[in-house]
Amino acid sequence: MKEKIKQLSNEFSERLEKIKNTEELEKLRLDFIGKKGQITLLMQDFRNIPNELKKEIGGLINQVKNMVENSIADKKKILEDNLLEEELKKDKKIDYSLPVDDKVGALNPRTILQKEIVDMFVSMGFIIEDGNEIE
Repeated sequence: MKEKIKQLSNEFSERLEKIKNTEELEKLRLDFIGKKGQITLLMQDFRNIPNELKKEIGGLINQVKNMVENSIADKKKILEDNLLEEELKKDKKIDYSLPVDDKVGALNPRTILQKEIVDMFVSMGFIIEDGNEIE
């Protein structure tokens, strides 16, 4: 059983090194710690082990399972970081020296109404003057 656990650990390490994308990583995760994964099968075989060896074998199985989970999490983070880095490289560059389009947004409805009223009074012959309200 110990040999089987060591072989499983080595196989996982070899397969992890060959992973290039997140889909392959997910497949690897399912192969090892999924519902019908190899570690799950080891846990099922664990029932048939004599009581004297259960503590030692159980510790090894848990150690391998934790190693697999941590390695997959680390590899996933690395792959996601690489993917983000590639996306940023592909994105178009922004030229900050170009003029800015300052026609962003809209007028307040009160401002629109005020301009319409001013236009109406100007069309009737009134003059609009700005200045101090009280002198």
